Amino acid sequence: MEVVTADGQLRQASATGNPDLFFGLRGSQSNLGIVTAFHFRLHPVGPTVVAGLVLHPLEKGQEVLRFYRHFTSQASEDLGAWAALLKSPDGHPMAAILACHVGPAEAAEKELAPLKAFGPPLMDRLQPMPYTSAQAMIDESFPHCRFNHGKSSLFDALSDEAIDALVEGFRHTASPFSSILIEHLGGAVSRVAPDATAFPHRHANYEAVIMPMWTEATGISRPHPWADELWTRLQPHATGGAYVSYLGDEGEERVRSAYGLNYARLATLKRQYDPHNLFRGNQNIQP
Repeated sequence: MEVVTADGQLRQASATGNPDLFFGLRGSQSNLGIVTAFHFRLHPVGPTVVAGLVLHPLEKGQEVLRFYRHFTSQASEDLGAWAALLKSPDGHPMAAILACHVGPAEAAEKELAPLKAFGPPLMDRLQPMPYTSAQAMIDESFPHCRFNHGKSSLFDALSDEAIDALVEGFRHTASPFSSILIEHLGGAVSRVAPDATAFPHRHANYEAVIMPMWTEATGISRPHPWADELWTRLQPHATGGAYVSYLGDEGEERVRSAYGLNYARLATLKRQYDPHNLFRGNQNIQP
């Protein structure tokens, strides 16, 4: 990366040049400077993948999430899968599983067959598409000019108790735009050492993101308390860690939970590169 630090200097950060800065930039948001150029190592995909979603009624929500737990536990690294609790355009609560398979078409058909057969789903939108379309599958669910109040937690496993809490919590959503997303991690993410980048929580297998979303037209002036109540109910089953990109205005303790054992090292870097905390419009690491 090329980065401008608080002293106005343009620096290079890589595994061989300023490696400590390189460590911190990968996960500390804008705490250490402004990155002006990235150099990526890319991996060939597509151009066509098999992706999309299947939909089930929320009445089968626990069954869907238990299936999702089993399905992802056996997934190859060519398959990414996410579960979601959301509402249809006409307001019906639904349970969905989204998937993207980047391997050969024959392998995708075989691995996705159990997902297409389970239920069976009310709607099956799994199909070949450009990888860029797969990346944009849920963009329309997050338009500009909506209010958001996100809460998230990392999990080593999705227990039955956590699944029950997620489905029951979603039943109390007041806004038609609110949702819950469950991400499956592992794979290449888990093979990075916890102290190799600012993000240390490499062994968590799932993340649940509670996403109240509303507009002024819904008549809701603040997030419905269901989100905070659900997050609290999930904590006995969670790791206690956090992913910084999903944090809201939750205080210093939650920032520390995002960086875990790496926080002290990041604070040292902050003192070195930004001792006066110029870059503070972020999940702030105190110098």
